[in-house]
Parts: sequence; structure tokens; C-alpha cells
Amino acid sequence: MNPHDAASSLFEALLAEAQHWACNEAEDQEVLEAIDRAPTPFDKLALIRNSSLVPSGLSSAVADALLALDPTTYSPAPTPAGLFTPDPELHRIREASITVVDASPEDNTPSDVYEI
Repeated sequence: MNPHDAASSLFEALLAEAQHWACNEAEDQEVLEAIDRAPTPFDKLALIRNSSLVPSGLSSAVADALLALDPTTYSPAPTPAGLFTPDPELHRIREASITVVDASPEDNTPSDVYEI
């Protein structure tokens, strides 16, 4: 089995576990729907990790394994051409992302910039 297939199987097992433990409560169902609608595997994984559907230790361990097996699929999407920012910090909060771009005298940015 190649690393991509192994990572895919591992992710599917984590997703199945989340679905198994989800209650019929609206909040759990909304999380499952958001996971289903998420555009990338990285986004799906982030939603699972930030939910209470599976223990945080389990989701963190699986996320680390997925990144080790298939970093191309389970890493954040690369910055589109023309929008390069030097080493921004990315923070995911539910379905939103906040990127922190450090101040840079070269482009007249006097303080950090926060992009949502």
C-alpha cells in the first residue's frame, strides 16, 4: 500500500469514528455536514480536530500520522500565486481562517496584519 492510500484509509477510519460517536443533537449534525462540505481533506481534518466528536488525543495522533504519510493532501493549501506573504501564521477557527502577517518595513506595513 502506498502512503497516499494508507493516509486515505486512516482518514476514512477517523471520519467513521466521528460519525459513529455523533449524537442526533443539532450541533453534532452541523459539524458532520460542515465536514462533508469542506473543500479539502485538510479542512475536513481541521473540523474533526476542532470538534468533540472524537477524543482530541486520537484526532491529534491521526492528524500527525496523516501529515507524515501524505503531507501534500493533508497540509494547508499553498498560497495562490501573486499573494505570497513571508511566513504567515495560519489559525483555523471552525470554518474561518485568520492569517497573521508580520510587520514589514519593506512594504510599509508598520504592524502585524490580520486577514480573515
